[in-house]
Amino acid sequence: MLVAPLLAVEPELGLVFFGDGGTGREGQQRVAQGVAAYCAAQRCDLLALLGDNINPDGVTDIDDPQWQRKVEEPYGSLGLVIRPVLGNHDHRGDADAQVRYSEGSALWDMPAPTYAFEQGPVAFFALDTQRMNRRQRRWLARGLRRSTAPWTVVYGHHPLRSHGAHGSAQGRLSRIERLVERHADFYLSGHDHDQQVIRGQATHVVMGSGGSPPRPVREGPDTLYAASQRGFGHLLLSPQRAVLTVVRADGEPVFVLELDAEAAD
Repeated sequence: MLVAPLLAVEPELGLVFFGDGGTGREGQQRVAQGVAAYCAAQRCDLLALLGDNINPDGVTDIDDPQWQRKVEEPYGSLGLVIRPVLGNHDHRGDADAQVRYSEGSALWDMPAPTYAFEQGPVAFFALDTQRMNRRQRRWLARGLRRSTAPWTVVYGHHPLRSHGAHGSAQGRLSRIERLVERHADFYLSGHDHDQQVIRGQATHVVMGSGGSPPRPVREGPDTLYAASQRGFGHLLLSPQRAVLTVVRADGEPVFVLELDAEAAD
């Protein structure tokens, strides 16, 4: 578990995020093209891949030809550094190879299965939700309690709250929900192949819509937005304000939520 060195604080940060994209098929290409179109007019600094980065069975090593078809070709021209987390399908292969790939790639930056970093006005905590254990929970608790950043974003593959096919977290993973609710502003996840924004003390965003075939999703009492479609999320964060936008695969925004930093606190 790593903590990256602090970077110079920028006034704004634009984050693009989605999971379940690594199919190498048309759906993944369409989402990548939508990101390119959207980011031509909006600030985009960073891409968070929310797991199942290479489907269906991860990679065999750092020389696996899937890297080219499912990462370099769709995302290399975006001009965004990728900060990924592992999903359950990534763990079917050599999950550590996704960490080692960072050593020779200017595109892919995954220093460990679980890591934290600060960029702009945001503290990020990237989780390996497939391997959630007491050590990782304690690490997250310490980091969240010590953070003084204006905004805190936690992300992992599995949702804590979801009204999609897989539903909300159970077992060990569910034990971090109280931490996230108390100390974070956003929890980003994939796994359910849909787009959801769910109200809580933290805003929960399910964005497993990066390329895999969409699955049905229903609305719950805490749903702000839900759709069964491919696409991606965008967060524009300044010290005073956060703007969350849900975007379809064609680059068209379909939902916007604005939050004030003081109100979020």
